[in-house]
Amino acid sequence: MKPEKPHEIVGKGKLVKWVYRKAGYKIAILLAKTDIQPNTITIFRFACAIIAAFLISSQIYTTQAIGIFFLQLFSILDKTDGGLARINNKESKLGAWLDSNFDVLGVIFANIGLWYSVRKESHFLAILTMLTIFLFVFLKLSRLKRTNFLKNTNQQKSSSSTLSVPTNTNVYKLLLSLYRIIVNQFSTNGRSMVLLLSLGVLCSIEKHTIVFLFFQTFFTWLHLFVSTTFKLLLEDNKRPPKS
Repeated sequence: MKPEKPHEIVGKGKLVKWVYRKAGYKIAILLAKTDIQPNTITIFRFACAIIAAFLISSQIYTTQAIGIFFLQLFSILDKTDGGLARINNKESKLGAWLDSNFDVLGVIFANIGLWYSVRKESHFLAILTMLTIFLFVFLKLSRLKRTNFLKNTNQQKSSSSTLSVPTNTNVYKLLLSLYRIIVNQFSTNGRSMVLLLSLGVLCSIEKHTIVFLFFQTFFTWLHLFVSTTFKLLLEDNKRPPKS
């Protein structure tokens, strides 16, 4: 696979994910010289997420900061288990299944820890945090459903962040490109959510972080829904009428 250039990484909103994966793969190269198994790393990552959630749920800043360390370790090692499996030729369906599910569960547990820490301080923030968790799970399911649907309808060429519209002038093309870049930068994914949550706790701005994560997740789902609907509408209009 051809490596992406820096401007392509930024334009597609992959900068945060790229940084985490770059660090995780470096660790995988080092661990390839040991007897550590990929699934061991996966289970260790999940344990880090549980520990992080437990520590973040505390209202003591030092304890929460230690929890953020484990949460960052969970994110950094995301690429390590898969990278180690590929390097040592030990890829397995079980490993891929555990990795993908623990990714989602780890982010959910981190948000549950944040919910527990603010539940007594503000019922509004507690409800907003739970809604964010619900939206995050719903977004994951929607992306999976969208991918499978487009495969079945031979429309896999578009990505979840692509909105195809007729463009007749350079102005329209420029505006569309800017729209895609902006949407991609603010789209929700596990790595970006972990980073924002970590910064919010460390900077003691959990309230603002919770509100931002809710709206970020909601508008990411809204964009996914609108872009998919618009694309399918265009495809339906291109189909010749049945005789």
